[in-house]
Amino acid sequence: MQYAPPPRYIHLNDSTFAVSHHPTTMPRPTYYSPCIRRNVVCALYHEAKQRRQPMTRLVDELLTCALQGTMGWQIAHAAPCDVQEQPHPVDQRGSPP
Repeated sequence: MQYAPPPRYIHLNDSTFAVSHHPTTMPRPTYYSPCIRRNVVCALYHEAKQRRQPMTRLVDELLTCALQGTMGWQIAHAAPCDVQEQPHPVDQRGSPP
């Protein structure tokens, strides 16, 4: 038997609700998103704040510096990547990278 998720409810007016038959599943990313320890995130936050740059850019710079030249870096750059790279949100606003 296949699992059926609970129905979603839509608000019709102040006292009435109706069942919505829209799917309740969340979209899933096509890539792995690892958990990072809270103390590491805290350190990244404070370092990014001190450097006056977004945390995402700081993480990208730190990981790039740490991984360049490794076997994993070489494998990742030799294989075609199926995840489309997104521009930094700051870059879209016109701020310098």
